[in-house]
Amino acid sequence: MKKILILVFNQMEDIEFVSFYDTIQRYGYEVMLYNVSETPLVTTKYGLKLEKANFETVLNFSDFDALYLPGGPGIEAIMDNTKVKEILLVFQSLNKIIISICAAPKVLAQYGLLKNKKVIAFNDQEIYDFLEKKGAIVVDRNCDSENDSCYLVKDGNIITGLNYEITIKLAKYTAKIIEEEKEKDET
Repeated sequence: MKKILILVFNQMEDIEFVSFYDTIQRYGYEVMLYNVSETPLVTTKYGLKLEKANFETVLNFSDFDALYLPGGPGIEAIMDNTKVKEILLVFQSLNKIIISICAAPKVLAQYGLLKNKKVIAFNDQEIYDFLEKKGAIVVDRNCDSENDSCYLVKDGNIITGLNYEITIKLAKYTAKIIEEEKEKDET
């Protein structure tokens, strides 16, 4: 079974969570949610409540094909979260695909996952400055969601997306990349 782990947290961007979750399931993926907030109830930016959000407390991360981290203002609250750091570093050590969108690449950068990696993120000077300070290579500071050449960036096992407008394309791209990786492994 194809599996994706989505890290959920308070004040995550609704559309970046729901659109990815829905789309990736349509491609046949089992989706597991993992609450990295300090509260058992996760409330998104626009008030969607996830009541059973620590849906799994013990997971075998090697069972997953990828991890997805949506963006949103809640990113700031998980920048120094040891649970997030541990999960990201395990996925990185297993060379699993790690996907982030909007402001979420900041979290990956915080833990050194974007050093010398090409990335895109929400078009914001402060975010781009942070990413570059942590060693990331921002591909296009003027990217917008209409520009196919920059709104999704893959470098190694890391996939980054510009903003909420491309979330469905990001999920489709993720499914495609995972399938290509599996085909490579089989040959």
